Amino acid sequence: MKFKISSALKDHIGKELITNDNAAVLEIIKNSYDAKASRVEIIFQDMRSDKKRIFIVDNGHGMSKSDMEKKWLFVGYSDKKDFEKNIEKKKKDDRNVAGAKGIGRFSCDRLGSKLRIFTKKEYEEKFNVLELNWNDFEEDQEKEFQSIPVKMNSSMDLEKGFNIIKKSGTVVEISNLRSEWDREKLLNLKRYLQRLLNPVQENSKNFQIELVAEDFKLKDGEEPYDYNRVNGVITNVVFEKLSIKTTTISCEIDNDGKVITTSLDDKGINIFELEEDNNYPLLRNIKIKLSYLNSTAKSTFTKLMGVPAVQYGHVFLFKNGFRILPCGEMDDDWLGLNLRKTQGIRRYLGTREILGRIEINGNQPEFRETTNRFGGLTDTPSYKELKKFFFEKILRILERYVVEAISWDNPESKNKDFDSIKKDSLKIIKKIAGSLENKKLKYNEDFLKIVEDKTIKNIPETIKNLEGIVKKEKDKEIKLQYIQQINSLKQGLILQKAKQKSLVEEKQKKERENLFLTSIISKDLQNVLNLHHHIKISSINIKRKISDLIKKNNSEEVTKDYLEKTIKSIDLENNKIFTIATFATKANFELEGSDMQKNLIDFISDYIKNVCPEVYRGENNLIVEFNVIIKTKKDFITWFKPIEITMILDNLIDNSIKAKSSEITLELDQNEKNELLIFYKDNGKGISLQNKDKIFDFGFTTTNGSGMGLFNIKKVILDMNGKIKLLENEKKGVIFEIVIPRIK
Repeated sequence: MKFKISSALKDHIGKELITNDNAAVLEIIKNSYDAKASRVEIIFQDMRSDKKRIFIVDNGHGMSKSDMEKKWLFVGYSDKKDFEKNIEKKKKDDRNVAGAKGIGRFSCDRLGSKLRIFTKKEYEEKFNVLELNWNDFEEDQEKEFQSIPVKMNSSMDLEKGFNIIKKSGTVVEISNLRSEWDREKLLNLKRYLQRLLNPVQENSKNFQIELVAEDFKLKDGEEPYDYNRVNGVITNVVFEKLSIKTTTISCEIDNDGKVITTSLDDKGINIFELEEDNNYPLLRNIKIKLSYLNSTAKSTFTKLMGVPAVQYGHVFLFKNGFRILPCGEMDDDWLGLNLRKTQGIRRYLGTREILGRIEINGNQPEFRETTNRFGGLTDTPSYKELKKFFFEKILRILERYVVEAISWDNPESKNKDFDSIKKDSLKIIKKIAGSLENKKLKYNEDFLKIVEDKTIKNIPETIKNLEGIVKKEKDKEIKLQYIQQINSLKQGLILQKAKQKSLVEEKQKKERENLFLTSIISKDLQNVLNLHHHIKISSINIKRKISDLIKKNNSEEVTKDYLEKTIKSIDLENNKIFTIATFATKANFELEGSDMQKNLIDFISDYIKNVCPEVYRGENNLIVEFNVIIKTKKDFITWFKPIEITMILDNLIDNSIKAKSSEITLELDQNEKNELLIFYKDNGKGISLQNKDKIFDFGFTTTNGSGMGLFNIKKVILDMNGKIKLLENEKKGVIFEIVIPRIK
């Protein structure tokens, strides 16, 4: 007597197990990975026609005719078994095998009823071609599985477009597709595959997947963000590459399973590192990284990825670089985090507050996938110990740091000696990480200050929690104790905010004093000022000569274009000299240096208030009143060249004085684009509207000037990607509107 195998077996180990199209594609990709391919292309061809086909092409080792007969057509056979038997012969650069059950080939049936495979080894000249129709296995379940024939032949030719196959490789062609693949479904496949590979895990390096769908390339060209484009290389943008500053814990068990190393970072700053013996005997070669998602991190994640973090997933499980599904999916709480959170109220973190990954490396057969590709890992002792390790050594430490910080002792370190600070630091770390016995510890010297800041930030959340408890508490004495604690926390928070506000104001005051010196001028400084006054006079004389040169430009030896170019250059440099003369003695920085990053509003305000009244005192027998009105409450921190800003202001002021202005006012504000708005106003003679479009032209003037001041102003502002225009003004004088964008 012998077993007989029905042709219906194909459905039982194929479509009934692989119930998702994305998972079917994944299984074929795993085969390419196991074939040592460095590149895989998933090509969706003619998706809007009746001849639609899917090609999965790789440049792996390929299969010989013998491989096809003895392995691919051998139901249930898996290279994984041979790999594990010969693990001692495995080379360092060999990959661990991703396939496990030998049923991945039946995923082709999930995608379409017809299958053709072109494959060859490096030493073969022709491709081995296998053809079959999966529907043949469904006609009569009385037929034995092995009795249904498949076609095998050879071919020299491949369809055009499979350029990645050079010496060896495989093309899987699937037709008579069972599903429609529209743009949205392909985008879902792309996002699914983005979470397939772990780029930081060594076994998944040097393996690239590209999605190709010509029908959707035109639409892709209209999309500004990659996450909305179908075509392109699949990239897994892991959390740390998004530059989201938050609290992260990393933990690793070494290859021998002897040592556990744990590191905690907060917003890019290392808090502490621990090294201890591994007391989890079933675990080795494990890496875990877990990040806390506060509201800022969630918002940043959504902007960068185009999807909220909660929809992206939570804690992913990888084995040798490949995802174990469905672990970490939005609706799969495989670690029981949310149930645990309901038991601990706000003391515990759920799937909405964390994002991370668990990596299992090397040959570890005790971590086995279930037969159903959407079932995760089987419930082995090693799997149970892995979850226990996750809760005890990773999640609990993260929770103690980000959730329970308010219960730590006051880490005030002022007037303490080094030994006292060290003692307090160790006390707090012990509360976070547990006993420090037999552990090697390194911690940040500023640990207490970091903890203090963390504690302060958690006060509002703690107050909210206590107020919730008070509403439910029936015992009057206990209720009173909670209320007293709430009032104490609120008072402490008020005092702390006042302290922080005072520190901020003091810092701003120092920055302003550093930018422009406002102290009384000493005798020595007065001498320096007189010297600069002479420089200014020389500068004015040069400007007059340039003006005369423009008016008397009748020489035939010098072309007009050359003369104009030379004059522009001379005048621009002359403006720099003039500007240095006006405020160099008041500025506490190098004028000719590189850009500075400061609050431009403060810079302009201080220059107009502190420098200009002194420099322009008695200019042309006028007493000029300078005013600054700041309408915005927000700072305008940006990169700028001080020399350029002062050139703009000096030229405008110079024109105003020539126009007999006695009052100059600057209004500073910010528009909806967060650009700086400067409204420059004077009460001089004004500018005729008929000259409105000419005033910025080279050489145009309505006074005895050179006609280059406004020309230079516009040039400098345009170089800053800004704008300037003359506004209509019913009153006496002029109004210029200047817009300057922020440079981060």
